[in-house]
Amino acid sequence: MTSDAEFLNAIVVSPNDNAVRREYADWLEARNDSRAHYLRLECDVAEAGHEEDRRGDLEEILCRWMRNLDRAWLASVARRRINECGVRFRFPCPLRWERLRTTNDPMIRSCDVCQKAVHFCVTIDEAITHARAGECVALRPLKQAESNDDGDWFAGDIEDDDDENPEKL
Repeated sequence: MTSDAEFLNAIVVSPNDNAVRREYADWLEARNDSRAHYLRLECDVAEAGHEEDRRGDLEEILCRWMRNLDRAWLASVARRRINECGVRFRFPCPLRWERLRTTNDPMIRSCDVCQKAVHFCVTIDEAITHARAGECVALRPLKQAESNDDGDWFAGDIEDDDDENPEKL
């Protein structure tokens, strides 16, 4: 592969293939692109499996790196199980972000379960904004303390029954 687009397409086709991710990371590193470090961290997290301490440390580093990455690129390479969290979901999506159907917008994927667009969010405030517009979200909180035990992405249709108290979301 010789371009960003080719690597991103390969990741969409085989989202759990660490070899593709590591090859892409090598390609990025050869071009002095710091995104290589994030991809390697993603692979390390996946390979850490149930090693709780190591996985937790790696997840915290990943969260810090996320803040500085292009959001559309991040949405293209993100791979996390989608679960319910402290945010209340009217309908928690049973799928994973990387398994949702891609669209022309890298920040939006389509869910074949609920037939809705799912918006990629990095912050809870973004998720709340989309929820108030009646949109589904995929969310991975930036702070480890805001995530579930696996540090996973959360997705679904957020329940917003108390507009006066958004922190309940």
